[in-house]
Amino acid sequence: MQRADNVDNGVVARLGWLTKIVYGLGQGAEGLKNTAFSLFLLFYYNQVLGLPGTLAGLALGISLVFDAFFDPLVGSISDNFRSKRGRRHPFMYAAILPMAIGFYLLFSPPVRSEWALFGWLFFFATFTRGGMALFHVPHIALGAELSDDFEERTSIVGIRQSLATVGALVAIGVGFGVFFKSTAEHTQGQFNVAAYSPYAATLGVLMAVAMFACSFGTRAQIPRLRQPPAQGTSDAWAVIVRMWRETIGALKNASFRWLFFGVLVVFLMVGADAALALYMNTFFWELRGSDLLLFQAAAPIGIVIGSLFTRALVWTLVAIKFLQGAGVAQALVSFNSMVADIADENELATGKRQEGIFFAAVSFANKSTVGLGNILAGVALDVIAWPRGAHIQSAADIPAHKISLLGILSGPIVAAFCVICVWCYGHYHLTRERHAEIAAKLVARREASAR
Repeated sequence: MQRADNVDNGVVARLGWLTKIVYGLGQGAEGLKNTAFSLFLLFYYNQVLGLPGTLAGLALGISLVFDAFFDPLVGSISDNFRSKRGRRHPFMYAAILPMAIGFYLLFSPPVRSEWALFGWLFFFATFTRGGMALFHVPHIALGAELSDDFEERTSIVGIRQSLATVGALVAIGVGFGVFFKSTAEHTQGQFNVAAYSPYAATLGVLMAVAMFACSFGTRAQIPRLRQPPAQGTSDAWAVIVRMWRETIGALKNASFRWLFFGVLVVFLMVGADAALALYMNTFFWELRGSDLLLFQAAAPIGIVIGSLFTRALVWTLVAIKFLQGAGVAQALVSFNSMVADIADENELATGKRQEGIFFAAVSFANKSTVGLGNILAGVALDVIAWPRGAHIQSAADIPAHKISLLGILSGPIVAAFCVICVWCYGHYHLTRERHAEIAAKLVARREASAR
């Protein structure tokens, strides 16, 4: 039976499972979008449509710069927004249609020249990311507001990340199992240009449904959440100045600073690996059809069922991908939960609740998985002069030394970034005991303020 939410002084300390699941559906939309971006976007524009890797990386890099500005802007605005529907939900509703439409158009370019493709990729990658930021930043900030309890926050984040995994699996299954499966006409379905548009339309609808279900399903929590203090109206410039001031203030928090840069390196490695995965599996490992579906599904959920019926190479690759997915999941869940704790530390120091600013960094780091990884992968492919075009469809079409260079690039070079990540994490010192002390002081402060 569904357990009722436990409310203490107007703040939900313990949430029922249904509330957590409905809330987590929003992350399912993020999983759909991120997986399609990381797995197919660079391959589609570079290998299938023939856009040079450097131009593709440049387009995605410039769009990421816009993202770096837009995410904290949305976070700052939603932190200070007052309405009858709360400070997060209006933005979540507003993002649904732009996100879905932009995603569809991104994979449906009507142009084919290099610079026209560059412009199309840049504009709609930026537009789609902006739409997701408008939803995702308030959404993950909302998660920190749903409960003040340390363990409960970890549970909320864990369920949210699990549904992101479900979204990733759906994006992979719909891709390799439906639109990019092997046919008599296309033995390697990922080279079928006509399949990308209906694939994007399907995922766009699924994302819109998940985002609406999350927004509508959590509306009952709005009266229990904190509202920002009443403020006078501000012009656009004042909002931008406030955003940068709050962003700089967030980076002054040592715990947050080291955690952010550490996880950014993790996502850079994951993004570069994901961007190169379809190249590696198609040309280096020469996997086909059902093997590609199995391999890609292993990363988000560690699926190994069915591996016993394939050749030994696939078993080994699936096991490696499973371990990678398990490690990334630990980083994602821990990171999101730790950022919520940092928001408490920041409130104790400054007196402000600024989940939006902190979780804007989470959103930026998540998107960096695709953005920075694709930049690195795209430039590297041009450096090794990788052949491109839909007519290149197997290892037989690629010189052997090029395939060897691809393996070195995707393996030891990408993995070398681990050293930087470990060094950054070694500087994070916000322990469970320290958070308990912070939480107790915040409770005392709020009770004194109420009196």
